[in-house]
Amino acid sequence: LDWMDNGWKDSYLFVGWFEGDQKLSDNTTYRFTVGEQDQDHAIKGMFERITFRDYYQIKMVEHDAKSITVTIDLSNLDSDTFFTGWYEDDVCISKDQTINIQVKDGSKERVISPRFEGKSNWLENTTISDANKVDGQDVTIYHNVTITGGITWKPNSITHYMPYRSFVVESPIETSSINLIIDNTYDWQYIYLPYNLNVTDIQCDNVNDIANSQFVVRYYDGEERAKNGTGNSWKQLKTTDKLEVGKGYIFRTNNGAAYKLNASSGMEALLTNQPVTIPLSKHTSVAAPDANWNLIGNPYPCYYNIGTLYDNGFKGTITVWDPQLDNYQYYTQDDADQYLNPLTAFFVQQTDEVSSILFTTSGRAAKLPEGTTRSASALRSGDGRQVLNLVLSNDSLSDKTRIVFNEAAKAGYELGLDASKFRSMNPNAPAFYSIDADNQQLAINERPWDNGVVRLGCNFGVKGEYSIALQETVEQDLILVDKVTGAQTNLKEQAYRFSAEVGESNDRFELRSGNPTGMEEMAGFQWQVRGGQLFLTGLPTNARVIVHDTMGRTVCDRTVSDELSGLALPQAGVYYLTIRTQQATRTERIMVKE
Repeated sequence: LDWMDNGWKDSYLFVGWFEGDQKLSDNTTYRFTVGEQDQDHAIKGMFERITFRDYYQIKMVEHDAKSITVTIDLSNLDSDTFFTGWYEDDVCISKDQTINIQVKDGSKERVISPRFEGKSNWLENTTISDANKVDGQDVTIYHNVTITGGITWKPNSITHYMPYRSFVVESPIETSSINLIIDNTYDWQYIYLPYNLNVTDIQCDNVNDIANSQFVVRYYDGEERAKNGTGNSWKQLKTTDKLEVGKGYIFRTNNGAAYKLNASSGMEALLTNQPVTIPLSKHTSVAAPDANWNLIGNPYPCYYNIGTLYDNGFKGTITVWDPQLDNYQYYTQDDADQYLNPLTAFFVQQTDEVSSILFTTSGRAAKLPEGTTRSASALRSGDGRQVLNLVLSNDSLSDKTRIVFNEAAKAGYELGLDASKFRSMNPNAPAFYSIDADNQQLAINERPWDNGVVRLGCNFGVKGEYSIALQETVEQDLILVDKVTGAQTNLKEQAYRFSAEVGESNDRFELRSGNPTGMEEMAGFQWQVRGGQLFLTGLPTNARVIVHDTMGRTVCDRTVSDELSGLALPQAGVYYLTIRTQQATRTERIMVKE
């Protein structure tokens, strides 16, 4: 039973006396009485081996048959290393310097090790649980980290970098110092802080950059937007101002330097494991697209699921700057699988139904689920809504717009359904939007089907070749009409490619959609051309027949039923035939040969 040294430190604790698998006694002394008709017996004492690693630092304090007490010698530790506790099977069983080990039934061999850590610890792609929490360290939480368990974690300090790095707090944390550092600041960063921060407290992180580095912080003035429309809504904070909880901001430096966003108090809000409610402000405007805009943000230092916001009662559109797209993304209830970046600012409009936004902890994620993209979700039609996502792109940049046919929607701008178009801060990026009856430019346009015709607008930042395409496949025909070239392309089948000069073009493109609920009435329609004449059969009742040439000139525009015979076409070439009813629109490309 001696304290033995065989490279590690071994000790044996007495478990008990056994006959076969039956335990006869826990005591070190066992008295056996022979019976009158006794048989042979095989009785043995069982021992549990305790192996202590790092033997050179471990000293025995006390030892008997059932337990051993050891201590760790810390006199030779360097200043950058400290003792974190005793571990068995990767679980911390004690953080005291001295530990008493008792015999444990059912165990034959146990390994117990002291652990040591450096004063600093970099965390990435890991989970910190009760089993591996180390107190007293200076910790950098970089990305994809989850802190969980019921024991309070007590690091000496915590440093976190933003943007786009994520960690989730599910366990109490106590620390004397929190540092939040923003880098990648060459471009505008949309940020949200869950604490108040004086502009004067924003400090350059690298002493070598201080002399040549400057920063700018801007806020979005919703009241200015409501009164005067877009154009002058971004306002710069002065050195006497502060970044306030509940408001989002944009931040940029002249040289990409990293900056500390450390406040004198309140930074523990970064480590919250509680729901957060952000109130929204009302900014009344005569134009609904300019009313009630708020720049708020994700209050957690982790990704946040957009669908959870809608589950929590939010109704409206979310406008988010996407640095990869170099443009804005627009999300609605149709994009429930999308995620907000950690501590990122985004735009919403306050409505009579939505005066605040609730963030619950269930929406948090330390990393994005596999397969998550930054783009708006694919087609999500249903419940009487037909959703169309269109993409305008050149060889390097793109923009998107969404059209939703919904008979329950109104033709005008509706707070909570439609989204006003925001222009990219990159002057070379294209802008793509639909235009409503009031000439409002919309990124999301939820409207009744009406005649199925939607006016599209573009702004081209550079001269060159562009394409317009559907983001996903659809069942019905979607005809894109180019009024400049006269071309009509069914986006169901292919993208449309064209050339464009720099500038805005609001009268060039038109999207014509057939209502899918009425397409069956077109099922029997057929056409053919013979001898320069057009013959139509199987027309729905009271169908409007329109024929244009490639210059957009009307050849025919009349209402007929069942059939139309012998419509003379002026000359050989390409024509576009449109059959329109109250429920559907169908367009065909017709070739007349000489």
